Amino acid sequence: MPELPEAPPAGPWQLLVSDGSANRWTIDAVGVDAHYTFDPVQPHQSSTGRYSGGTPSHGPLAATTTTTLWARVRGLLMNSAVQVPDRAKGTVLLHLQVGGVEREAIVRMGVADDLIAGLPR
Repeated sequence: MPELPEAPPAGPWQLLVSDGSANRWTIDAVGVDAHYTFDPVQPHQSSTGRYSGGTPSHGPLAATTTTTLWARVRGLLMNSAVQVPDRAKGTVLLHLQVGGVEREAIVRMGVADDLIAGLPR
């Protein structure tokens, strides 16, 4: 994929984020007009049978939130120094699709804590 634009692209794009506990966010957007879906791990899906990532939710994202999210994800996707080759507990999976082009990275534990904290639940 060519270098990612500094601002969210004008056309459609989708971001999937899976945190270190496998809670999952899907952001569907056109430019800064974005909506999220939060799909948390439920106890019956967890390895312990007890962990819950919370309550599923969905809704719009403010344009400022979308712009901040794009910048942070762009930085993580372009920085190979924070990426690891294999998914393990505690790592964060990022999968970005812009048009028909996809980019994916697994970032090591702790690197994306601010990103995860800024996502809606």
